[in-house]
Amino acid sequence: MGLHSVAGETETYAFVCGEQASYTVRITGTEAWVFRPEKTLRLLAAPSSEGRRYTDGDFEIRIEGEQARLGEIESGLLTCRNDPGRAVWERAKLDGADFRAVGNEPGWHLEIREQSRIVLVADYGESQVEEP
Repeated sequence: MGLHSVAGETETYAFVCGEQASYTVRITGTEAWVFRPEKTLRLLAAPSSEGRRYTDGDFEIRIEGEQARLGEIESGLLTCRNDPGRAVWERAKLDGADFRAVGNEPGWHLEIREQSRIVLVADYGESQVEEP
């Protein structure tokens, strides 16, 4: 599944659609935000018999696990896959991180957010420290 934010209420994906396109997508409750070079789209949840579906009437995304079909409805949807490594960095950026560092053995990451907070997650996510 996409990466959950620290609050656990959002998911962030970095969908790669072959050589054709890539999209950063953030799911927040009943909305999906699709970040495109020309503009950001706000899509609303819509009924679906398979996976999760979001649309604004012109653009649509259907997410099933780490796969998605998305694009302009009239032009046809692209088949895309989530890139989890890229999604980590996109999530950090959307959460307001100005700086992010990672390490391993044991796994850790550090984010400096909006020049106001430092968040350290260590021991493969088992411990977290957040300071002004």
